[in-house]
Amino acid sequence: MALRMQLDKHTAMLGNPLFEEGYARLFGKNVALTPQSDQFFPCFYEGFLGDQEVAKLFADTDLTRQVQMLRKSLLQFISFYVTSDVTPELIHLAMLHQSRRL
Repeated sequence: MALRMQLDKHTAMLGNPLFEEGYARLFGKNVALTPQSDQFFPCFYEGFLGDQEVAKLFADTDLTRQVQMLRKSLLQFISFYVTSDVTPELIHLAMLHQSRRL
């Protein structure tokens, strides 16, 4: 129940101009990854891992796999944004991050 309530808060993003702008930068006007989005994922981790404490947490992480996981996770969030459907994959992501206090 608490998870559903947390996810319901995200439905407020519908029609959010900042979200729409960021979405357009990554995906263009389609629901698909564009060549420009390919640059986002490595750049994200470059900035994210620029913090030494964060870098220590990811020291033994396969970054190629991590980028793929981020891409898939982002697509789950986009799917939720578009459909408002809470998929089993989205619930899995939420529970995984909640259990690890991320």
